[in-house]
Amino acid sequence: MITRRALVTGMLAGAAGSTDASAGTLADGSAAPASDAKQIERAIWRTYYDDTRVWGYVDRHSVEPGQKFNLMLSTGPDLKAAKGKIEIYRMGYYGAQDRALIWRSPTIEVSHQPVEITAASVGAGWTASIEQIATGGWRSGYYAIDFVDDLVAASDTNVAFIVVTDTSKSGDVLVVLSTNTWQAYNEWGGYSFYASDFIGNNAQALSFDRPTAPEFFDWEYYLVLWLEQVAAELGIQLSYTTNFDIYRDSAAIHVGIANLPVRCIGAHEHCIAAIFKDPAMHRLEFFKRPIFVVRSRDRTHVFLNSCAIAINVEVCRIRYLDTELGRNLIEPEN
Repeated sequence: MITRRALVTGMLAGAAGSTDASAGTLADGSAAPASDAKQIERAIWRTYYDDTRVWGYVDRHSVEPGQKFNLMLSTGPDLKAAKGKIEIYRMGYYGAQDRALIWRSPTIEVSHQPVEITAASVGAGWTASIEQIATGGWRSGYYAIDFVDDLVAASDTNVAFIVVTDTSKSGDVLVVLSTNTWQAYNEWGGYSFYASDFIGNNAQALSFDRPTAPEFFDWEYYLVLWLEQVAAELGIQLSYTTNFDIYRDSAAIHVGIANLPVRCIGAHEHCIAAIFKDPAMHRLEFFKRPIFVVRSRDRTHVFLNSCAIAINVEVCRIRYLDTELGRNLIEPEN
C-alpha cells in the first residue's frame, strides 16, 4: 500500500529539488559548498522572531472540544536539543490580559529533526514530540502554543497554534480565521505562493505540515480581542472556524452553522476554497472599504478587511490536494 505521504511526496516533489537541507547535501549525494549549505539553511529555517530556538506545527487544522491533536517540534540547525515545557493559551479578552493559560506539559526534550528542501510543498515530516493532546472542556477559539525553556530564561512564543471549533453551533458570531492566507504567505521551507528561494518564482503547492509564522497576530488578533470583549460585555457567544472547516462543510457558511446570525471574516482573507460555491454568495463583491455587510437570505455577513486601505483587494480560489485532511494547498486560481 502506498502511504498518503509517499503519494503526496511523489506528486509534489517536482516543486523543489531533493536536497537534504539539514545536512547540506545535493541530490546526487555530494556535499554542497559550505556557503551554499548555509544559504539553504537560512532559507529553510525562516523565523518570525529573533533568536528562535524551537519550531513546531500541529497535525490538524482544528479540533472539536474533546478531540486530540499531535504537536511536532524541532530545534533549529544550530541547537542539538532543548528542554522545557509546552504552554497553550487561549487568545481572548481576560480583563487586562489577552490570553489565558489552558494547558501545560511536563518537561520534554526537543531534539533537532532534519528537513528536506521539499518541506514547503510536502511537509516537514517530523515525528510527534507530544502525542494526543486532549482538549476536553476547551472553549472555541484560537490557541497559541509556546515553548518555555527550563534552563534559559526565555520562551519561544507561538511555535504553533490550534483552533477549537464549536460542535454545538449555538454561538451568536462565527469568526472565520484566514488559515489559507496564512499558509499562502508562509515562506518556511523556502517557498510560498508569492516567493521562492529555490526553483521558480513561487511554489506550486504548499503544506500545512510545517512551521507557520503567527500571522494571526498581524491580522485577526485585534479583531478577535475586540469581538471577545464585546461578547463578554453583551453576553454573546463566539464560535471559531478555519478555512478548511468551511471547505469540508461548505454548507457551514450558510446552513451548516445557520444558527449563527453573523459571520466575521477578518483582516487578510483572500484565499478562499469553497464558500463562493454557495449560490447565495455568488453576488458577493469586495469593496475598497474596511467594513461592509452582505445579506444572504435571512442572514447577515459582516466582512472586515484591513487590505481595503491597500491598492488591491484580492480573492483567490484555493484547492486542496487532500480533501479529507486538507494538509496540502494547490497554487491558487486568481
